[in-house]
Amino acid sequence: MNFIITNREIVYNSKTKKEEIRPDGKETASANLRFGEYSLKTRQFSLYEDANALSDLNYSVAQPLNTDKGSALFFKKLYQAILEARNQKTQDGKPKADVLLYVHGFNNDLASVQAEFSRLNKKYVEDKKSPIAHIVIFSWPSQSTPSGIPVPFYGYQDDQADAERSGIAFAKGIFKLREFYRQFFSAANQPCGQKVHLMCHSMGNQVLESAMKVIARNTLEIFTEIFLVAADAKYDTFEDNQPLQYLIDMGERVHIYYHNQDAALMLSKYTKNTNNRLGAYGRRNKKIVTDVYEVDVSSTIDDATEDWIEKNANHHYHETSSKVIKDIIDVLNGKKVENFRELS
Repeated sequence: MNFIITNREIVYNSKTKKEEIRPDGKETASANLRFGEYSLKTRQFSLYEDANALSDLNYSVAQPLNTDKGSALFFKKLYQAILEARNQKTQDGKPKADVLLYVHGFNNDLASVQAEFSRLNKKYVEDKKSPIAHIVIFSWPSQSTPSGIPVPFYGYQDDQADAERSGIAFAKGIFKLREFYRQFFSAANQPCGQKVHLMCHSMGNQVLESAMKVIARNTLEIFTEIFLVAADAKYDTFEDNQPLQYLIDMGERVHIYYHNQDAALMLSKYTKNTNNRLGAYGRRNKKIVTDVYEVDVSSTIDDATEDWIEKNANHHYHETSSKVIKDIIDVLNGKKVENFRELS
């Protein structure tokens, strides 16, 4: 099952008489969060009614109530979906019911998010070895250009500003999840035993950085594996007084996948953002913080089925390289890894 959390602008469609997500990303990021579902079959988003009062957010009971709205309805539906999925098994006989929360990068309008749902489902849900059953995307107001056309400088800056603002909304979602855990799990509602993982791609890592500035040490271990893929973030971001200093406190392990020929990061370095990026070099200081693992994927080759733009960009290898995808799935299954490894 697929879910969406978004701080994109919500507009009212007078023809369908329904609320819809603004599709183009040409708005200022909001701190308000909306929750809903996405159907791969119909390619439609269904938004839950917004919660306007605390009475709409009853986190303590398991079944959705008629009064539930917003995050309360979202968390309960996701919990029920996890329980139902536990009857499914991976190729190794483990429950196939884990959740992958994904934060997309820049240059992604709503149509791009729909495509992202399809790719993530194909690579991480349909794979019989993967423990993932549910994809949740946090979608923020990123714009998009036609395929193959570089994002102009002002477009990159606009998305950067929205990524910073969206981090506040993302932090708000993390606090809501933490409060749900606090209220929901009790003698009556036992933990389901399944795992929630986080993956941030490209500028989605700037969303995460912004969120961690808000969360800082005020965090809770809510994720199992955290993946930072092709991170458009400074390579000193894990150091003292930097945004991701306390990220490890929010998960069991953090995995940084980087490619030193990432064309998207290299192009932006010389035209838009001069910082050395985590997604191109890994961490500047590799000795700090335990349980942070680095994976150099510079020698991997994308699948022959991928189009030439992706194959030459080296920026979406978590979806285009079978070798990288297999490694990520192995990690999702709890594979023991070294502090540094190189895939080839």
